[in-house]
Amino acid sequence: MDFNIQDLTLDALGALSRVAPLPPTGIAGVLLPCSPLIRDVCTFEFGTMSTNDSITVEFDANGTGTTPEMLPLIPMASLPSLNQLNDLLQRALAVHSEAQHSNITFTYVAGGDMPIKLPTWTLVYWALKYQLVCSQTVWCEALASLRVFHPDLSSNLSATIVNLQWNHPLPNEFTHAGTETVQCLSRYCHANDWLYGHHMDQMISLIREDLVGRGITDVEVSLTEFFESLVAQFRRDKKKEGVPTKRSPCQTYGENLSIGATSKHIILVNIKLNPDGSVVIPETKNGIFGNHWMTVVVDGYKERIGFSDPLGYGIAPEVEACFQWWLAHFFSKPFTVEVIGGSKQEDASSCGLHSISTAHHHANPDIPLLMADRTSRYRVEWLGLILNKLIRQWT
Repeated sequence: MDFNIQDLTLDALGALSRVAPLPPTGIAGVLLPCSPLIRDVCTFEFGTMSTNDSITVEFDANGTGTTPEMLPLIPMASLPSLNQLNDLLQRALAVHSEAQHSNITFTYVAGGDMPIKLPTWTLVYWALKYQLVCSQTVWCEALASLRVFHPDLSSNLSATIVNLQWNHPLPNEFTHAGTETVQCLSRYCHANDWLYGHHMDQMISLIREDLVGRGITDVEVSLTEFFESLVAQFRRDKKKEGVPTKRSPCQTYGENLSIGATSKHIILVNIKLNPDGSVVIPETKNGIFGNHWMTVVVDGYKERIGFSDPLGYGIAPEVEACFQWWLAHFFSKPFTVEVIGGSKQEDASSCGLHSISTAHHHANPDIPLLMADRTSRYRVEWLGLILNKLIRQWT
């Protein structure tokens, strides 16, 4: 089993807590923030190592208790190097999985030259503390950025944010979104942070709600997983591996276009811009991870595929081939292809926001396109809408 502390997810942390229990309540109250709220994480003062001497620590795989003599040593030994901690976690999990009951011996930097025996819950404490320190850094920087770029909006938004839990899962309605609040929402606070698929899905979810509220029922704006599924099927067919026989969103959406139940199908497409200027669908093993977002509008009435790239790259041949392959299953002739109007970016990081704006505009022409000089504010406005939805669902 390979654990990297820098990539330790909440699920992995839960699995680790089954190897070693969480810190006892009394000790956790001193070593960890008093609550999981972002407010308390941001203001908590984490201890640091007080010496660079080397000692040996033994972890008791059975015992979880501690003694008064150990208490001052635990904060001192709270931050081993990541490589050493990674090695410790791997050996701890190996001992657990093999049902052995021996101690785990581990050398790290902390202080003194005598062996010290610590309870197994310190494994979880180390992992949890690393995540909490990262969370503190992320949110302190995010809130500071919000105050600098949007002082008029920051007061209300910050008051909402600090009362969220740093590790609270996002609601199911934000399909395909990240499972950790910290990793997801903080990027909206920074003027120049690139947005990922789960951010796009949050905004798409709200656009879909807006369309329903306005009575626009013949336009589909799909989540980013649709394009991932479409590309996977397209590539399997090209390799003569066959496509899945079970019903998929690709089939449902295609049929809805062909019978007129859907007039437009709007897709946010993640692509890769190469140094030579070519635009391709990136080759990945799991999902699609490119470096640019664009909008594709499939118009079933006009039998047209419209491309809108916020950088003005125009039509991407490989993306066109993928969509033509899909539509050929439901229409008798190829769709025409053209560049359509959309929002344009003037920086290197806001393609996601401009692609979202284009998608919203083509779904409902009453929604104006985003202008480049409003990009940063537009980002924060989305954060406000997402926070409102989160609060409604959590309460």
